[in-house]
Amino acid sequence: MRTLTQRSSSRICTNCHTILVGQYCHNCGQRKMSLRDFSILHFIGQAIDTLTHIDSKFYQSIKYLIVKPGFLSAEFVKGKQIAYMKPVQLFLLINIIYFFSASILDQKTLTTPLYFHLIGATPYRTMAQSMVSQKIQERGISIEEYETHFDKNGAVFSKTLIFIMIPVFALLLQLFYIRAKRFCVEHLVFSIHFFAFLLVLLIIGLPLFKFAFIGAAALFHYRETIYMEYISTGFISICLFFYLSISLKTFYQQSVVLSAGKSLLLTYSLIWVLWFYRMILFLSCFYTT
Repeated sequence: MRTLTQRSSSRICTNCHTILVGQYCHNCGQRKMSLRDFSILHFIGQAIDTLTHIDSKFYQSIKYLIVKPGFLSAEFVKGKQIAYMKPVQLFLLINIIYFFSASILDQKTLTTPLYFHLIGATPYRTMAQSMVSQKIQERGISIEEYETHFDKNGAVFSKTLIFIMIPVFALLLQLFYIRAKRFCVEHLVFSIHFFAFLLVLLIIGLPLFKFAFIGAAALFHYRETIYMEYISTGFISICLFFYLSISLKTFYQQSVVLSAGKSLLLTYSLIWVLWFYRMILFLSCFYTT
């Protein structure tokens, strides 16, 4: 067995056993090890550098995701990827932050409890009512008891099923830009960044809007809770329309008017994508509860 000194002075890569011609292996890219790599200070320094590097990438990515719509997607397909987090990595991190904040603020925008499936203005409401009614009769339990188990499953499934909206929206982009002859991955990258922004909007924008709306309603003695959900949906839709308009112009290099027109259609289509997501969420919870 070779000693530490022998390993550090070897001219053979310790990872793939390729003969080294410099400090880095030309085959796998690993740096030649030295005695310095095994010092405590160097190890701590590397850990700190890794953490701050990730923070820097996340900060840069979030900043451009919000203030320069479409920029991250355009940079990614151009091959400029080192300075920013990869699309999936960025989305996953924001997704974790969203569901953590949603549990604290008691937001149910994507979790969708049972009562919304049954009495909300959903296209599948009648089907849902029939299925749930039959199940609780077969099991001999109350709707309240079933609702508890259903909502618990919904909180779990909503963390993963949100991903189904991304390829569906990417498919819509493929149809809208079929003449552009772009790769499917390009539309997928755009879709990932778009839904990452949507989550940021739900994390920061929506709570701030509700706080401001409730404050204004209290000031003028209005009952602010009556139409809160409808007003919140309108706020999100308007934000997404303008964000999409700028994103499409930046990423697909088209005119302002064309971008605004397609953004309007995509924003409307997004409502049906959300209904599709909620129906899949309902069926997943129903058949596992």
